[in-house]
Amino acid sequence: MTIITNIMCGLGNQMFQYAAGRALALRNGVFLQRDSSWFENQETGTPSRRYMLDAFSLDLPVATAAETDRLKWRSLPWPLKAACKVFRRSSAYADTFVREPHYAYWPGFRDIGPAAYLEGYWQHEQYFEDIRETIRADFSFPPLPAGAQDVAAMIRRAPASVSVHIRRGDYESNPHIKQTHGLCPPEYYRAALAKVAAAANTSLALFIFSDDPRWAQEYFDRNGHPALVVNFPAHAGKPWHDMHLMSLCAHHVVANSSFSWWAAWLSGERGTVCAPARWFTESRRGDSPVPERWTRL
Repeated sequence: MTIITNIMCGLGNQMFQYAAGRALALRNGVFLQRDSSWFENQETGTPSRRYMLDAFSLDLPVATAAETDRLKWRSLPWPLKAACKVFRRSSAYADTFVREPHYAYWPGFRDIGPAAYLEGYWQHEQYFEDIRETIRADFSFPPLPAGAQDVAAMIRRAPASVSVHIRRGDYESNPHIKQTHGLCPPEYYRAALAKVAAAANTSLALFIFSDDPRWAQEYFDRNGHPALVVNFPAHAGKPWHDMHLMSLCAHHVVANSSFSWWAAWLSGERGTVCAPARWFTESRRGDSPVPERWTRL
């Protein structure tokens, strides 16, 4: 028996997919494996992604094609298999193939048995809330590079450090993603910084993280707070270093992005965490991954 989790997309999504699979495997007392073939079959024209969970010390072996097929596809007699190939029709999914039915939390996840192939994003902490400390330990960050260590020291010295995440990149350039997610408006950041300032009751030090640091440096309204735009070009290929720095901050202004979601969650949530009330551009009831204990704006 084994659980195989399909790993795909960016670092934050990969972390959700691992966490859900890890919880299900522990709940059933079985091994967890990964299918990372998505990275070998990315669509042409989409932003290139790569498997990144090897930044953490995880026990997550790759499932063989045979192991994946056994859980993903229904076993058919060889004549039917041959017919499927001839007519280019897919085989039927097996009962052990589990696709996330929607973006809202799905309670049926807890009923999944000890043999399953998981396909989805699973962007809700309810999927793994019973093993919170295990997930925090699993996502222990590797050491920071020298330059980033200096920024970490600045964050620790600040009386009220605030990580501010400005997600642009494909949210701005990719028409489909822009239509689905969209950019957090300036009004959101103003309200969030005001909320954090009122809760902290001391001067804030903003540490701004963005996939478009030049835009953040030139156009982001700091609302009068001293700020540093954290810009290490080498981190573009190792984004877990930026996530690590973000997690060291006392307070968090999260974008509608799984990347800053994890940074805030792994921080231990010592201070105020603000997040967009609407994760997507369209109102989809119940599909926001923002925990109720965070401040939704």
